[in-house]
Amino acid sequence: MTALRLIKSLNKNITTIYNAAPATDSLPDELYKLVDIFCVNESEAEKLLGLDSVNSVEDASNAAGLLRKKGCKMGMVTLGANGVVYQEESGDNFHVPCPKVKAIDTTGAGDAFIGSLSCLLADESLLESFKRKVEIACSVASQSVTKLGTQSSYPTSYQL
Repeated sequence: MTALRLIKSLNKNITTIYNAAPATDSLPDELYKLVDIFCVNESEAEKLLGLDSVNSVEDASNAAGLLRKKGCKMGMVTLGANGVVYQEESGDNFHVPCPKVKAIDTTGAGDAFIGSLSCLLADESLLESFKRKVEIACSVASQSVTKLGTQSSYPTSYQL
């Protein structure tokens, strides 16, 4: 949290992303307020938010809203092959499906998603909308599950 506090004190326009993996039972309330995009998968959402299950787009929309109520600007829940749901500051929910692929090894797919989304958001030369950047990140994660391994399965920018 010290790093998040420092970053926000130096530049309030910097977008901060927190991926709560692996999830714990609770996180300090201040953490949510320091984060712009708070991202979890289904099981992490269940654990952090005390939910019975997050198995559908509707469940994920509810979880994203609960994350926002904790103080982050955007709650985001990844749903594996079913894509990602996020809720913006406006309260609007969006579901971005993933391309359908034959999964061989899902290890590291969440890391491929959040890493590529972070890279896309950091590149100021890209003029795509936020939703389009999420779509690209979903594509990267989908492609990453079609091969064995983690980093070795991640597509390059030329393969997208």
